[in-house]
Amino acid sequence: MESGSKWSENPPEWTGKPVKIIQEAEQANVMLMGTFQHNIDKKGRVFIPAKMRSDLGERFVISYSVERKKCLAVYSMDGWNNLVYSIAKGMGMDKAKTYFRYLCSSASEAECDAQGRVLIPQKLREYAGLGDTALIVGVSDSVEIWTQENWDRERASFEEENLEGLLSGISMLGHE
Repeated sequence: MESGSKWSENPPEWTGKPVKIIQEAEQANVMLMGTFQHNIDKKGRVFIPAKMRSDLGERFVISYSVERKKCLAVYSMDGWNNLVYSIAKGMGMDKAKTYFRYLCSSASEAECDAQGRVLIPQKLREYAGLGDTALIVGVSDSVEIWTQENWDRERASFEEENLEGLLSGISMLGHE
């Protein structure tokens, strides 16, 4: 692609498959899951469980939540690229640009140190309200980092209000 050209219709290398992220996760045997509580040290580092580190890869991206929740989202580099392409495809590049200003301005490329800790930039810790502890939550193709208080509020919200609606879609997968 030439410098300065637009890709409002089709981002580079876009396959047009709306489930590309899920398909690639299945092919790579990536399934980020579980909830783990870990301390955040004085430098702002938190431990990422070994299986999650393996699935995220050596380098990954930490950003604000795509859903604008009060948590952080962690994506493998491929997962981040797929997310950006999916947003651009779904919104069109002109609308997506505004959203990318919010999302990408918060994003930070990261890697774990030899002890399995990742440094969370201060602006991201402040956004999520992180203090001395964090919950590391696997969410299929990504990891979320929450405070206990915000996680409890989120769980109560989907358990009380949205779980029935979410479960109604499971019948299409052959579960009744």
